[in-house]
Amino acid sequence: MHFDQRDAMLAQMVDAFMTGDWLRYRRAVAWLRDYVDREKNTDRGLRRVGQRWYSPEAYEIWRERAQIGRAQARAKRLALTAATRAKERHPTCSIIDATRISARDTVAEG
Repeated sequence: MHFDQRDAMLAQMVDAFMTGDWLRYRRAVAWLRDYVDREKNTDRGLRRVGQRWYSPEAYEIWRERAQIGRAQARAKRLALTAATRAKERHPTCSIIDATRISARDTVAEG
């Protein structure tokens, strides 16, 4: 699949060089450089995540950390949702909190 694209880019690079189209030449060179890096890293058995390349062992560590982070975020989100629902079910909580605050102020003044 990439071999046809690679050959086309090589042809563009040569043509751009011969005609003096330096912008097209630079783009072809950059694409070919990225292609070679991708092939080299793939041959080494590395995996790409975002813009970074990881060995299989490092990828597994990264994946486990990501799962832990997602689980923690989910637990936090569920806790916040539960707390919000608890206040919605018991609107007197805000009245009780206001009473406690005013009682504390009264004690502090006295």
